[in-house]
Amino acid sequence: MPQPIPFDRFRAEVEALWSYPARSRATATKTRQVLREFAGHLGPDATTAAITAPAVAGWVNAQLRDGRHPNTAWTLLGYLRAAANYANEAGYVERSPFGRRTKFLRRVRSSPPAAHAREAIGRVLGLLEARGRDSWRDGRLFALAALVAYTGLRRGEALGLTWGEVDLPAGLVRLDPARRLKTLDAARPVPLPARLAEMLAAWRPRSGSDWVVPRADREGPWVSGGRGGKPGDALKAAGRAAGVEGLTFASLRTTWATLAESTWGLSGPVIQRVLRHTTLATQEHYRRADEPALVAAVRAIDFRAA
Repeated sequence: MPQPIPFDRFRAEVEALWSYPARSRATATKTRQVLREFAGHLGPDATTAAITAPAVAGWVNAQLRDGRHPNTAWTLLGYLRAAANYANEAGYVERSPFGRRTKFLRRVRSSPPAAHAREAIGRVLGLLEARGRDSWRDGRLFALAALVAYTGLRRGEALGLTWGEVDLPAGLVRLDPARRLKTLDAARPVPLPARLAEMLAAWRPRSGSDWVVPRADREGPWVSGGRGGKPGDALKAAGRAAGVEGLTFASLRTTWATLAESTWGLSGPVIQRVLRHTTLATQEHYRRADEPALVAAVRAIDFRAA
């Protein structure tokens, strides 16, 4: 028979087990968030006996009524699932409500990021380069945008990059395998185009930090900020200022994957190595039709007699 305990006690127990460094900071933070929200949904006197399918469904529906995106709620459910499974293993509930066939929410398939025209990215970089001559912050954003645009690096890879991982003489970025990379293939070296190497060489003494894209105090990487001051927010604002809507780290990576063959003539295997995709199928997910290039390629087709 299960032995329920007060939910507040259970919450403290799980948070202690799911704390950093046993778990990543992100996992520890999300676990605390989920347990705090679920406890508020259950009420102050709840025990672990309240971890039931109706209670979980009610919490999910409350999130959606409050305007939370279904995919965000779906992600948070994963953290609650882990806590509920632990409660079952510890004997605090008879069974976890997350059975094999229990589906509290369907994940919404998000629209893939757009690919921008080559000229559009050129406008953004040109704007930031001009602004960056007189502003350290704009110079930092220029370095970040150029780094992702020219290499297709992932958001976390670019924001956490240190100068120790940048080999300018060799023209390579060598990501530290000790970092929490997405896949094993992500540790493969990333080549630097000559123009990007020039820009990074000019930015390095100005950065004043061990990080390529540092915080304002130069003591760590620029991974967060206040309202409008986060890297993603600043990138979107720069895009809008240059007339490019929807500019994100993901759209820059998608743009690189799209233009690599049609504009720069890179082969499929080379594109796969640069983006460090495990399979060609993953690579295809990032590529979009380069419509101007397709139009130009078929322009000469004609069935009339010569």
